[in-house]
Amino acid sequence: MKVFISQPMINKPNDILYREREEVVKQLKAEGYEVIDSILDIPNATPLLYLAKSVELMNEADGVVFMKGWEQSRGCTMEHDIAVLYGKFVKLL
Repeated sequence: MKVFISQPMINKPNDILYREREEVVKQLKAEGYEVIDSILDIPNATPLLYLAKSVELMNEADGVVFMKGWEQSRGCTMEHDIAVLYGKFVKLL
């Protein structure tokens, strides 16, 4: 099963974001999931552009994995709503 990771990113430096994501990717691969590379490096991007690109990547996934703290992230909660509305498998960490 191919999964997209939804990760809260507000107020976290890139090194912490990458480390947290790396741990989740390892866990998911050990569980047999194929993880879509969803690290987006878009200079001067707005949060709305990141959300749009995330939805595009979610389209390629069978499911979406939501990292701890997703409920407090505006983008992650919108990704959750989209995943549920469009029948994606959802896994909460």
